[in-house]
Amino acid sequence: MKHLLAISIGPVQSFIAAGRRTADLYAGSALLKEVVREIAGNMPEDSEFVFPASSDQAAANKLLVMIEQDPRSLAQKLKAVAKRKLLLLWENNINQLGEYSKKIDNSRAREQLNAFLEFYAAWYPLSAGDYQQTVKEVELLLAGRKALRDFNPPQQDDAGVPKSPLDPAYAAVIDPKEWGEEAKVEGKPLRIRSSESLDAVSLLKRVYGVLNLSSVPSTRVFARRSVDLSFPAAEIPESDPPEKQPYFAILMADGDRMGEKISSLESASEHRRFSASLSRFAERVEEVVGRHRGYTVYAGGDDVLAFLPIPTALACAKEVRAAFTEEVGEELSISIGLTIVHYRQPLSLSLEDARKTQELAKGKLEEDRGNALAVAYYPRAGQPIRVRMGWDDERAFQAWSDILKAYREGRLPRGLAYDLGRLAEEWDEERFGVNALVREVQRVIKQKKQDISLPLGEIGSKRDLSRLVNQLRIGRFLSPVGGEDLARADS
Repeated sequence: MKHLLAISIGPVQSFIAAGRRTADLYAGSALLKEVVREIAGNMPEDSEFVFPASSDQAAANKLLVMIEQDPRSLAQKLKAVAKRKLLLLWENNINQLGEYSKKIDNSRAREQLNAFLEFYAAWYPLSAGDYQQTVKEVELLLAGRKALRDFNPPQQDDAGVPKSPLDPAYAAVIDPKEWGEEAKVEGKPLRIRSSESLDAVSLLKRVYGVLNLSSVPSTRVFARRSVDLSFPAAEIPESDPPEKQPYFAILMADGDRMGEKISSLESASEHRRFSASLSRFAERVEEVVGRHRGYTVYAGGDDVLAFLPIPTALACAKEVRAAFTEEVGEELSISIGLTIVHYRQPLSLSLEDARKTQELAKGKLEEDRGNALAVAYYPRAGQPIRVRMGWDDERAFQAWSDILKAYREGRLPRGLAYDLGRLAEEWDEERFGVNALVREVQRVIKQKKQDISLPLGEIGSKRDLSRLVNQLRIGRFLSPVGGEDLARADS
């Protein structure tokens, strides 16, 4: 009997988001992709891929395949394949450490690796002939299986052993004091801090990432590119002077209501075409981000995580959205968060801030539902500044364009955003109304005695003025000239 088999691999958070350096994140994404492709490559020859459209396109952490074999035995076989692949990746990379490989608690490491991988599978017969209903059933079964996740804590023999700072569920497999700055792989420093009592997966990611470090820029590189876009991906010595512009941008994107779209697909061929469109989008993302001097950490289906220099971030977000519309279709939308953070902030905190911005874009923090861009600036001290705009809000994007041009031409004084912000906070809208508010804004601008042109006609409420103020504040970053001024003020 033919079945539709769904497989989900995780934990995505620990695989990708847990890391101290950009190379750690890259390694998590690449390792997850290698495991998923190994599973896809071990599917029976007569299997029909639905998501992804073919085995060589496997990139996301999920597979949906039509099979003729017994689904239970196949799922068990593929689970073993995935675990073997992770162990093989460990052996191949850790063996590159030479003498330092002997400083690892290999027994604890293997126990952790065997327990780490989450493999979930669900299947449903296709005999009824209703593909649409079959997809719904198998998705419900998979969600239920994930909700009943296994809890088999590894026997780590870890009494008195420090927990890993990158994944506290696991104990350290190394004593970082024995490694220090001398620890290298193929001549490249691992930069294991004295406080980094790494677990097996975190150590694997560090080694894997460093082995590929020539293609993975650090967060400091993006901060430097915010001033000089031509700056290469080379590592920057810590002894270098502070950056003129110590901030960079994180782009996080996610398709809106994708589950609803998948549920509406009526045949496997239609589903496969949709999967192929998502693969084309992911490929285009890497090209778009690279052209804007950024780096794509992850692009799987409709999910994207990328690092960018600040001056190119807004244009890149617009092109990512355009690529999604062209490849996936105009009836679907994508929400993108752009988050400006300091390169010295711990990467885990920066990614947490980026997730909040993406949630704002998707409307999870407001009544609106997706199809939007959210931009947020997180200063090292003080509250974040956020702006959310629907992709169809042409006036809001024109305001961005006008503001950035005015900053580049030196027509926007630094104090204007502060003065208008104070006005927005203190204005009694019920008592004085909107017309009086616009006149008061004009008065504040006139006091600056500069040629300042702002989209004041778009101010229809106190909330509109607050958004304009936030655009002014963030615009100082998105504009290279203003960004340097703000960086000095923030240091």
